[in-house]
Amino acid sequence: MTEDLVDRIYEAAFVPDLWPDVFDRLSELSNSAGGGMGLFDDRLDPMLIASDLVRPILEGISAEGGFKSSSVSQLLLTLPPPSGFV
Repeated sequence: MTEDLVDRIYEAAFVPDLWPDVFDRLSELSNSAGGGMGLFDDRLDPMLIASDLVRPILEGISAEGGFKSSSVSQLLLTLPPPSGFV
């Protein structure tokens, strides 16, 4: 299953609509509720993609601008660029 998942991750890098399925598969493997990712830049509207369960949470944080004041976001901004992908 993990080899197929790795292939799916590479596919999702080029076909963003595949990410929710990738997050669902990862959540099954990790026994988590779901997953998602976002791109936040002060010059742009946030771009989000997530599994169905997590999407409303990320959208709420994004709409309220919570990512700007989040201690986790602030910590990530202090890391060197290659480490900024979490």
